Amino acid sequence: MVGLTLLLACAAPERSGELPSHALAVVLFEDGQQASLLVELERPGRPPVVRGAEGALLFEDGHAIAVEASTLPAVGEVHEPGPGEGFRLSLVEDRVELSLPLAAEPIVLAEGVRELLAAQLLHEPPDPGPFRRIASLEATQRPARIDGVLDEWDGRALAVQTSADVQSGEGSWTGARDASFGVAARLHHERISLGIRVRDDELREGQDRLELLIPGQGTVAIPMQDAGRCEAPEGWECEFVPAVDFGTGLELSFPDERAERSQQLDIVLRYVDVDAGQPATVLATAPSADLVARFRPEFSLTRGL
Repeated sequence: MVGLTLLLACAAPERSGELPSHALAVVLFEDGQQASLLVELERPGRPPVVRGAEGALLFEDGHAIAVEASTLPAVGEVHEPGPGEGFRLSLVEDRVELSLPLAAEPIVLAEGVRELLAAQLLHEPPDPGPFRRIASLEATQRPARIDGVLDEWDGRALAVQTSADVQSGEGSWTGARDASFGVAARLHHERISLGIRVRDDELREGQDRLELLIPGQGTVAIPMQDAGRCEAPEGWECEFVPAVDFGTGLELSFPDERAERSQQLDIVLRYVDVDAGQPATVLATAPSADLVARFRPEFSLTRGL
């Protein structure tokens, strides 16, 4: 009943003259899985920040609450007047689309959707609670030399450096200088190559580590060190960069037969920061590879590493 009340409440603007700051979609995928998507509507011209969580979640008084999906009446769309055509969150065939004022085309948030179980347009920034940012690596079709030099990585990189990227250990994390990383990706001959720059104010060799979550290959952990060859599986190439500005760098390459099919990779990178006397902090490009594959993540791109 709470979910129904919230859905009815979001059918019209909550406050005259105020524009929504966030959009929420609760979806049922064609394979029966449920997930929730929280989209932060930033200022015009900038891509929205996309966060996801497993299961069905709604917001009440600014806080996320878990609900039974069976109690939610499926909705076709939610619309709110605004500049131009206003704001619209809708299910179009098997796609969840977000239409924003004055935007030429809607943003496709998810595909392979059976039902849009719930939708909300929120006017006050909510406490994201269990929602975490979903971002994917956008690779370029170029070879890479794994030689311990980051100079060639002059393309687009994904920055993982905000509180939305912290998966656990929020109380131990003090900001990007404490722990953060950037990563750029390339594809060539069924191999994925990554250039990575890690910033850590207290690098603990053998304890701090990078983890790669790769569909079909599982989780691969690479302990951090200052320089030299990485500890990596057979068939991988991995080299630490002796010294980089503001941290430690590394390059790695590994086989993946799916590499030529898409430039949007569904792998997840995590950095585990272990500081003395503190719970470990985990930052990641996304909560899971499954959420990356299910949703159309935003790309938070910077120039180079």
